Amino acid sequence: MIKHPQAGLTLVELMVTVSVLAVLLGVAAPSFVSTVQNSRATTLANAIVYAFNLARSEAVRRGDDITVCPSLNEETCSGNDWTVGWIVLAPDGTVIRSWSSPQIGAVISLAQADVVFNGLGGLTGDAITFDAYYEGCKGDKARAVDIRVTGRISVGRIDCGS
Repeated sequence: MIKHPQAGLTLVELMVTVSVLAVLLGVAAPSFVSTVQNSRATTLANAIVYAFNLARSEAVRRGDDITVCPSLNEETCSGNDWTVGWIVLAPDGTVIRSWSSPQIGAVISLAQADVVFNGLGGLTGDAITFDAYYEGCKGDKARAVDIRVTGRISVGRIDCGS
């Protein structure tokens, strides 16, 4: 009688493999949470910066003031809570583009009711600085958005506690 070697894993080998996998996942999970936080903050800041850049370029193209403001209904300006969504408005009230509210837990520390770019691409008011992040933010996962009087917009990483 010829004996054939058996293929497969023993129960002990399987348990060791599962244990090693559990340890590796335990080490990788916190790093993944940090990556997700970073990605969400970047997406939030990029969305609002896109709106400001669109408004600035439209203001220059049209040679007229263009407004960015918070909007609940994506048709008219409403209050100063930017986490409800925002719109880019032409001087005649036409909505150029709208954004719905970001994911739950978003924090946008911009307190003014609107941001207006003039026909030269600059702000009609003072320079603006605000933060964008999500609740539960840790480390340097928040974003600071600066809009200069000239209209230049920059985004940088900052500590969540700032």
